[in-house]
Amino acid sequence: MSFNVVEINVNEDIDNYLNEQLSNTFARNMQSFKSLIPYVYEQFQDYETKRDLSIIITDDKSLDVQFADGSFIYGVSNVQDKVAKDIDTFLNETSLEVTRYDHQKDYFGQIHYRYLNEVKDILDNKVKIKEKSKIKDIETIPMLFHIGVGLGYSFPLLYKNKDIRNIFIMEPDEDVFFASLHTFDWASLLEYVLENKIYLNFVIGGSTDKLISDIDFYFKNHGRFLGGACALYTHYESKGIREYVNVIQKGFSSINMALGFIDDHIFATSHSIHVLLDKKRLAFDKYNVPKDIQDIPVFIIGNGPSLDHDLDFLRKNQDKALIVACGTSIDTLYQNGIKPDIFASTERVRQMADILNSVNKGDFLDDILLVSTDVVHPDVTKLFKRTAIFSKIDEPFAWAFEDFYDKYPYMKLYKKVRLTNPLVSNLAISAMLEFGFTNLNLFGIDCGTKSKEKLHSSSSSLYNSLGLTSNGINYQLNAVIDGNFDGFVSSNDIYKLSINMINSIVNLYKVSYPERTYTIRNCSDGAKIDVATPCHSYDLGLDSQDNLNKDYINEIFDTKLTYEVPFTKDDIDVIINKDTYNKIVDFIIAKLSLRFDNRIDFVANLQDIAQDLSVFAYSEQRFYGITIQGSINTFLFTVVDALFSVKDKDEAISIAYEIIERITYLLEDSKIIFNYIPDYLMVNHTKLLNNKVGFDHANSKAQDTPYDYVVINNKENLKDLKEFKKRYS
Repeated sequence: MSFNVVEINVNEDIDNYLNEQLSNTFARNMQSFKSLIPYVYEQFQDYETKRDLSIIITDDKSLDVQFADGSFIYGVSNVQDKVAKDIDTFLNETSLEVTRYDHQKDYFGQIHYRYLNEVKDILDNKVKIKEKSKIKDIETIPMLFHIGVGLGYSFPLLYKNKDIRNIFIMEPDEDVFFASLHTFDWASLLEYVLENKIYLNFVIGGSTDKLISDIDFYFKNHGRFLGGACALYTHYESKGIREYVNVIQKGFSSINMALGFIDDHIFATSHSIHVLLDKKRLAFDKYNVPKDIQDIPVFIIGNGPSLDHDLDFLRKNQDKALIVACGTSIDTLYQNGIKPDIFASTERVRQMADILNSVNKGDFLDDILLVSTDVVHPDVTKLFKRTAIFSKIDEPFAWAFEDFYDKYPYMKLYKKVRLTNPLVSNLAISAMLEFGFTNLNLFGIDCGTKSKEKLHSSSSSLYNSLGLTSNGINYQLNAVIDGNFDGFVSSNDIYKLSINMINSIVNLYKVSYPERTYTIRNCSDGAKIDVATPCHSYDLGLDSQDNLNKDYINEIFDTKLTYEVPFTKDDIDVIINKDTYNKIVDFIIAKLSLRFDNRIDFVANLQDIAQDLSVFAYSEQRFYGITIQGSINTFLFTVVDALFSVKDKDEAISIAYEIIERITYLLEDSKIIFNYIPDYLMVNHTKLLNNKVGFDHANSKAQDTPYDYVVINNKENLKDLKEFKKRYS
């Protein structure tokens, strides 16, 4: 292994010698990048620096760059000594950032949570996270974020000290990277990386806007678990590097959230099949809303505390806008005489039917359109006469028909929707944009609270007289973010992820449909959402607007935007091959059973598994690959937790194999459970398993199914529910 910065020969004519060396190094590097990483070659093949710069020789015969304004990259007389000290500090004082999951409350009886909690117990008993090892104590760095390349002095020292399996190289300054192409032997480093099956990625210059998505894309293809055993090294100081670090620190936690898991996907598949069997109308990909209603006001209403401020406005103007109730906000609207046109739901839990039944008096739900993804529980869809069900693009069933469109051409017209997590408001916004509406106004979508005492509207009987609680982990507030109108909002990772998804989906549609003019306003007194203009409800200017012709709009939904399909039970075995699922699971189990006596080979195998799953998720086996991918990725986080939180290599590997055993149990159980599709409905599934969570194994016995999760704790108060009366004041 030899890749270094250009060495100065003091016996030569320095200027001529250096110029020749720099030119030769640049030519060799560019040829190597052209062959191995062409996107870097293309970025710099005709590059001209944005600033005048000179490569200079320092007192210790090292190289530095001086810019026209007199600044330097390093700015010291002994560059190599400074870099060596920085690397030494990094190795001796830095710990790998490992991910330790909390104990998961299992309300429904899910094998993913059963085995994840068993792994949590193993880690808590054998791995003390407070005593996590420093990088100097372990021989391998699974994932290194290297920010700032400078002139390349760090790379020989890093690779001399550690085996680095993945390295994500970021240089915010293109001029600096261009200089490094003349000074550092990138060609030899690329050759070394290729020979040793090391993965690297470059992000050079440009805006920070795509940085998190670039990291996410890398994890998606090379192993999400790498985000659970990573280190960050900054090579030199600059404003651009500080911005990169800030973006990563702010956005990193959201990358590997909501990975999905086996039980959820099997529930979702069973629910999705029932949508088809029950002849519910699907969102039709052939049509969008006609232009004459494209820009009507759409009010998307969450149940955040700031909704209380806008209830009078909503009552007064409910006939002038399309009203979309998100989740529990339907209760608040009911109590305040506001009739939703649309109810948005994305949860697969059966208990959502209990929430709806809390307002299902008389004919209240009869003319409301259910807009949801196909994962919703059949007990929910049965409550609605009118539906517009979307295929959820990040669920396995969205891809089950890909190889069968010749036999089922009508399924090719099933409209998909994306970025619908983590909150139901995300689904509502995505769905309305997908239908083609361009004028969205957000109410009660607070993504946090200005008062930690209050997380929902005070008018919500669900959270008051009916006893629905907000004590779950999703409601724990651990962050402070900018407010929409002023000040700050207490929030958390789930809410922040929701905001990121709103920003992403709106920007996606703006790019996809440049001919449309989108107006997105945020009337919620909650968190700031970048793509939404802050606007108080009284500034919307609806006083002079006529009432909408909602009969016409309903007809458009019922005859143009939705359709019914002739799917039958006989079609299930055509699109879902249970033998294929078993073969893929057995393939992963075989790879998990391989034994290694060192951490780097162990990580390499985990990465092979993660990459195999990624391949499955983009192949003709996509349906089966996505089904298991989320759970496996989650459990691989726990494996690297064990591997890199324990100093002693043999002990770390031994604990890791205990975790691998639980992953194997999970996969074996899943083969049996998969066989129950389409009858494996959430909550109803417990009867199929004799009220046990999974099955018995040598050192892991199946527990009894936990108590059925109760949403409404004070059902006796439902008798006091008054029949809905629409009010305008």
